[in-house]
Parts: sequence; structure tokens; C-alpha cells
Amino acid sequence: MGSDNPTGADNQQETALQRVSLDPMWIVGFVDGEGCFSVAVHKSAFMHQHGGWQIQPAFHVYQHRDHRDVLDELRLFFGCGSVRPKGPKSDVMTFSVESPKDLRTWILPFFEEHMLLVKANDFRSFAVIVNAMSRREHL
Repeated sequence: MGSDNPTGADNQQETALQRVSLDPMWIVGFVDGEGCFSVAVHKSAFMHQHGGWQIQPAFHVYQHRDHRDVLDELRLFFGCGSVRPKGPKSDVMTFSVESPKDLRTWILPFFEEHMLLVKANDFRSFAVIVNAMSRREHL
């Protein structure tokens, strides 16, 4: 028996959000307000060859879970990273790129071409560290 509800593509707007094409300058403004370029330095038992310290650069963009779709679009735009809760009980979601290779391949070139305003100095310092790590200067 068939259903009275259409199952074709014409009915898809009810179940799927429409994809948007993010403008690079919109991304710059959004990251200036909601983003973070960070470098964590912490003790690690696994880094005994390097004095016991580990350096972890990360790019984050935060948003309330009600607007997770924006973070998902950023992940699709950059083609890397992940979207997850900021903490176990948090209503805040984060789009994160922590892979040094992805940072060098996608994040650094984007923000070198599309300059930030508010976080320009943070980005420049972050880029210096990520690039130095790729040359293994941190070891």
C-alpha cells in the first residue's frame, strides 16, 4: 500500500535545512567575533624525548547548539575539523581544527588571504607557531 505523503524530492524542504554558501568575508567577521586561535602547552608522559612537553595548536569557533548548522557549514567550507560540544554538559558547540596539517593546508592560507581585523595579531602569532612546528623547530 502506498502513502498519502509524497516521497519525492519536491517534499525535501520539510526535512532538510537549505545549504548556504558562506562568503569568505562573512567568515572573517564571524571568526573575529566567535573564533579563537590557541596554542596549548602542557606536560605529557608520551613526550619524554622532548622534555615531557607537548604543544597543541587549535582553531575554534563557538556557537550555541541552537545554531550548530553554522558550525557545520564552516566544517564543510574548510573541508576539515569537527563539530562537538565544548564540554560534557555544555550548550555551546565548537568547530575545531587541531590537525597541524589541516591548519597549514586550510586555515592558515584562508586567513592569510582574508585578513582578520580584531584577531589579526592573534592569528599572526598562531601562524608563526604552526609554521615553526612544521619545520620541527619546537622539538
